[in-house]
Amino acid sequence: MEVNDDPRLRSVLREWQVPNAPTTIEQRLFLRTRPWWQILIAGRIRIPVPLAVAAALAIIFLTSVVIVDRLPSEKPSARVVTLQGFQPVNYVNVRIERSGNAGQ
Repeated sequence: MEVNDDPRLRSVLREWQVPNAPTTIEQRLFLRTRPWWQILIAGRIRIPVPLAVAAALAIIFLTSVVIVDRLPSEKPSARVVTLQGFQPVNYVNVRIERSGNAGQ
């Protein structure tokens, strides 16, 4: 006699009736697919809490760095360049160098 060959169990299984499944289970199993634009508007992405906290802290840090960089500082960051005292050169020596493949 095999392990799966039990006459009493077989007779009980023949008499057993499966209860009717609720109608909501069919709705959950056969979900209608939504258009891509509805998924973008109302979709959800599940991420672990530590990752969400790290992302929020990174966004806060980067935002504060950008805000601090845009605040006016007391000293000007760019040097003012004037042409006072500029004099053109007297002698210009131009030298043209060609590569080895220029003559081909």
